[in-house]
Amino acid sequence: MDKEEIRKIYSRYAAVYDVIFSQSFLPRIRLGLEKIGIKKGDTIIEVGVGTGLSFPLYPDSCVVAGIDITRKMLIKAKDKKEKRGFDHISLFEMDAENITFADDSFDYAVVPFVVSVVPDLVLMMSEIRRVKKKNGNYCDQPFPEQELGSYEARKTLFSHVSETRVEGGGAD
Repeated sequence: MDKEEIRKIYSRYAAVYDVIFSQSFLPRIRLGLEKIGIKKGDTIIEVGVGTGLSFPLYPDSCVVAGIDITRKMLIKAKDKKEKRGFDHISLFEMDAENITFADDSFDYAVVPFVVSVVPDLVLMMSEIRRVKKKNGNYCDQPFPEQELGSYEARKTLFSHVSETRVEGGGAD
């Protein structure tokens, strides 16, 4: 899938995304965030923040930068952020393959249900590694039957991202 196709698909989903996906995605995102154990003052980048489905799961005491390439999804996320007072969350229209934050900016990288829709997974992972602090953790929530295959295949692919990788639930 190319980036323009991704934008078109997710632009169509924006209005109904939470209704369709919250029941299946939220429990897995919650599990991943519980496993990484976010502490007061921690900085997090959420890659593919979408409509902000995960916002209520982040403690107010952390700082979250949510990025996404789909403007319509970010408009929904901004509305949710403003209506519910998620002042610790900032939103950016940004490509996961070209993250514009400085090196070593974040304690955690959270990547919910994104790895199967990014055109260049290796480039995205190297960008995440660059902006994540050297001792920071990476947390992903893969689709149960995604193209990356088994847990062992994903583990090998993501091994260069961090010493500690937490998977937020899954079928493996």
